Amino acid sequence: MSFKIFKKKIFNSFKEAEKNLGNQSIYFSKDYLSRNLIKLKKINKIKKYHEYEYTFIRFLYSILLNQNKKKKFNLLDYGGGIGNIILEIIKKKYFHNQLKVSIFDNNYNLVKEGKKFFEKKVDRKYLKNIKFLKNLSKKQNYDAIHFGSMMEYISDDDDKFFSSIFSKIKKKPIHIFFSDIYISKNNKDFFVIGKYYKKNFVVRFRNIKKLIKLMHSFGYKIIDKRSFMPNIAGKYKFYDMSNLEKRYQIYNTMNLHFKYFK
Repeated sequence: MSFKIFKKKIFNSFKEAEKNLGNQSIYFSKDYLSRNLIKLKKINKIKKYHEYEYTFIRFLYSILLNQNKKKKFNLLDYGGGIGNIILEIIKKKYFHNQLKVSIFDNNYNLVKEGKKFFEKKVDRKYLKNIKFLKNLSKKQNYDAIHFGSMMEYISDDDDKFFSSIFSKIKKKPIHIFFSDIYISKNNKDFFVIGKYYKKNFVVRFRNIKKLIKLMHSFGYKIIDKRSFMPNIAGKYKFYDMSNLEKRYQIYNTMNLHFKYFK
């Protein structure tokens, strides 16, 4: 069965799309929080995982296996919400004892709810290496930042978005990972309105060349890019975009890995 969430009209900016949104907010709604908590509980109940995951998880694990055994590796899961991805890392036995994780999200209610769940359900040996952040701090130093399944919702200009993050932490990380990022086949970014959880929201599709150029201006080179098929409604596929013009349709998302070179 096809799963359509995107409306047909194309917009050239977030603000333009937002004007057509109506007075709705999916991300900060109680329904969004409750549905994410249900997902977290489902992840925790899974006994065996299939090897189908964000590329960064295995790459991260390989770094930890090969680095100095006394050195800690600090990961910031930006937009990490309720902690789904970190719980997956634990359940899949990829949470190396040298890994330290900080979960941050602009919706702190998600982080708070995740913290409560982890404190009740997750083994202390993992919990001692996980922080649940309310704010970013100049005292914090990270080896990597992960942006997972969230870049499509960013309203800020990308230059402003990354500049703001880098200004709030001690220094730029060595690695930046994007998981499940929506990449456009067009020469420029475009925006559509989607509907999910009975709420409308703006969705952004990025031009990859533009993103690579921007990350280069911050001192990063792309070292890996892979097609990714997200799990939507229990099946590995992307949303049905057949109601949009062919040039705007995509059939998968991408996982990208950038490394600092300056």
